[in-house]
Amino acid sequence: TFTVNIDAASIFGPNALAANVKVEVLDKASPLSTVYPLVERSGSGSLAVKFSGDVAVDIYQVLLSHI
Repeated sequence: TFTVNIDAASIFGPNALAANVKVEVLDKASPLSTVYPLVERSGSGSLAVKFSGDVAVDIYQVLLSHI
């Protein structure tokens, strides 16, 4: 599980809501396949990206879009 505080000043700022953030996860290696983890959004400024099983460091990239 990876938790992202999207309301941090360095991400989307203090007024950002997790409900307004689109999450896409891709393999970092070719062919850059889309991965479908469980994404849980809080009612405020954090979201959790959850994978099943053990996940090695640095094999996925997460794209966040504030809509």
